[in-house]
Amino acid sequence: MRIFFLLLFIPLFSLSQTTELSLSKYNWQFRKKGDKEWLSASIPGTVHTDLLAKKLIADPYYGDNEKQLQWIENEDWEYKTYFDISKQELNQQHIEVKFEGLDTYAKVYLNDSLILIADNMFRSWKIEVKKILKVGDNYLKIVFQSAVKRGKKEATKLNYTLPGDEKVFTRKAQYQYGWDWGPRFVTCGIYKDIKLKFWNNARIESVKFIQRKLTDSLAELEFQCEIISDVEGEYILNNKRYLPGFSDFGVVNSTSIYLKKGKNNFTVKHSIINPQRWWSNGLGKPHLYSFAIELKDKEYELIDSKYLNIGLRTLELVQEKDSIVKSFYFKLNGVPVFMKGANYIPSDNFLPKVTKSDYEKIVQNAMDANMNMLRVWGGGVYADDDFYNACDQKGILVWQDFMFACAMYPGDEHFVNNVLEEIKEQVIRLRNHMSIALWCGNNEIDEGWKNWGWQKQYHYSATDSTKIWNDYVNLFQKEIPSIVSKYDAEHSYWQSSPSIGWGHKESLQQGDAHYWGVWWGMEPFEIYKEKVGRFMSEYGFQGMPDLKTFKKMGLYKVDEESIQREIGDGELDIEVLNQITDRHILFDSLVFN
Repeated sequence: MRIFFLLLFIPLFSLSQTTELSLSKYNWQFRKKGDKEWLSASIPGTVHTDLLAKKLIADPYYGDNEKQLQWIENEDWEYKTYFDISKQELNQQHIEVKFEGLDTYAKVYLNDSLILIADNMFRSWKIEVKKILKVGDNYLKIVFQSAVKRGKKEATKLNYTLPGDEKVFTRKAQYQYGWDWGPRFVTCGIYKDIKLKFWNNARIESVKFIQRKLTDSLAELEFQCEIISDVEGEYILNNKRYLPGFSDFGVVNSTSIYLKKGKNNFTVKHSIINPQRWWSNGLGKPHLYSFAIELKDKEYELIDSKYLNIGLRTLELVQEKDSIVKSFYFKLNGVPVFMKGANYIPSDNFLPKVTKSDYEKIVQNAMDANMNMLRVWGGGVYADDDFYNACDQKGILVWQDFMFACAMYPGDEHFVNNVLEEIKEQVIRLRNHMSIALWCGNNEIDEGWKNWGWQKQYHYSATDSTKIWNDYVNLFQKEIPSIVSKYDAEHSYWQSSPSIGWGHKESLQQGDAHYWGVWWGMEPFEIYKEKVGRFMSEYGFQGMPDLKTFKKMGLYKVDEESIQREIGDGELDIEVLNQITDRHILFDSLVFN
């Protein structure tokens, strides 16, 4: 094993090139804190999926097993692994460990040294560890504290109760605490990769794409590069573009730069003659241009690189006074677009189960249904890059909520600063995607405060109400839009979705609307003809379960005579037979309340 590791990774190292090593593929183990036995674990994963893999719990999605598994959320859990570091690896100038997804309250120990206390599953965490690592075996342990217990403890620090209970104190996917569409599984674990990053001399921290001009004949672009340098001196910054028909990126321009120690900012300019625009589904092709930004030393040896797939388009949120009250629509490349879409919620309670192909299927389904926008709902998670890449490629615009929903949140300094780091990271990660159309502060909080009777329900004093609302205003009307403006001024910010509650006539005259009169309000479907909003960002009704759910419940039988008539005397494979069977299901006994 040791020889294989050396053969595999030594060729990747040069005197300067940045490289990465995934720690997820090593042998991981987990246990409930206090237990003696360690069990094998899968990384990325969650404690629920690890317990299920060891057959220590029943299928969380079957029957009423949800009720039997609530004990898991009240326990602390530990994960550990060992990994090798070679002498050559340890000789690199910088070695950073990056935790891309820790859910959520985690203490991280490397060779028994505490290196990180994490408290936000929406953030990544990066720590310099060169001085702690050693040649040979290294020991990594992560202790996850119960988010439920931690949230309840934080709640006791306030002399009033916030709507949303303990979950609002925790920067964690809110839907895990249960929602009207899903079960309660408050999980923990290493739900994304852990990487060791080795770098020397300098590295590219980020690249921001800016479109300065766009006409039918010319596009003028900028790539704003932030570079971190540890060794002062001369370097080369290359801008490369991939051209169809060629096997690799070609150098468009090469610039000699001088880096001082610390943070450096450089802008690379590029022009495209007769540019092709990016269009949303139904209006044209979502054309993308591929670029590479390379940092090299003065001997032209590659140090670091970043890759971008960008599109050229103008996008404007239009709000103008009109005969009704005020418009609310998007104009893409000068063309008003009627948005057809849906809200996207997490595809699974256990996030590591969602694959690249799952994301691609969701976006493809949206495209096939003639949709042109998906709204990433604020009670879930920021989707993986694969989701946004698929939206870029398929011409699906994205209304991106930040992760707050249907509750009021604390306003203390630590919580706000934690949130602002989260917002900064997510905006920087997603801002170059052509699919991003709008940043939205939250889901239904403004409406909830003004229309859901929280003040009466929680018996707030005037002082309490003022404090809670001021905390809201500070976060969603001041701090978050300030971060968005600083790191991505090219996209609009919308404070809260919807802007006015569905029970008010004004909700259909301006802003975006969530209309829940059908289903929740018990109104007939025909009411949609009367309740027409300026922009319907959410509505719906409870639908039938998937057919496989009925099959598993045994609430169906097959119309064998009809199947026999369709098949005749021919032979069919099992896949075709299943399709025919599904068309001839008869439900035995279903009771709907």
